[in-house]
Amino acid sequence: MQMLRIILDLLFPPHCAFCGVLLKPGSKEGICGDCRNSLSFCATKHCCEKCGKPIDLPYALCRHCKRYEVQNFDRICSVVVYEGKAKDGIVAFKGNSLVESGVVFAELIADMVKHTYANLLFDGVVAVPPRRKRMREKHFDQAGFLAEHVAKGLHIPYLRRMLYQKENRKKQSELDFMARFENVNENFVVRKPMLVSGKTILVIDDVC
Repeated sequence: MQMLRIILDLLFPPHCAFCGVLLKPGSKEGICGDCRNSLSFCATKHCCEKCGKPIDLPYALCRHCKRYEVQNFDRICSVVVYEGKAKDGIVAFKGNSLVESGVVFAELIADMVKHTYANLLFDGVVAVPPRRKRMREKHFDQAGFLAEHVAKGLHIPYLRRMLYQKENRKKQSELDFMARFENVNENFVVRKPMLVSGKTILVIDDVC
């Protein structure tokens, strides 16, 4: 098995999931030293108790969560702040279907979930479903890919295609803060409610 890993590393050398730089053969982390030191990892910061965005002490909520009193969700945790190399890496993963990067991201998400929800037992993992138009164009469900690998890392069931979108609405990235809530309102449907009713479900997406 070790020899097979060496051969695979020589044929398909690993790259940093965020900046794409070539890594040393046998590298297991999937992140180069520069990105490891420069990325803004949320686990190392004081974050909003609602949306997970890094904020200054001693505040419990960011200005958006405090102002709008959003009730659509209980809590969100994220791995890194969506900026700089982190944004570049995630955009490349989504746009180019970079499976190697996706595996690294999923491992980071699983570790963050363990860190944030150490005392919470999840019954299953679901993915935020893609817009049907995007799936027809890209043929790659990045949130589904992440959710499946996060479920494996946490050793809990992945509830494949449990959610779907009723309508093809606007892209969230094209809208402002409040418009995003309106855009997705009542557009997500659970296929089999009896399988998730009364259970604690971890919902995975690529970007918050």
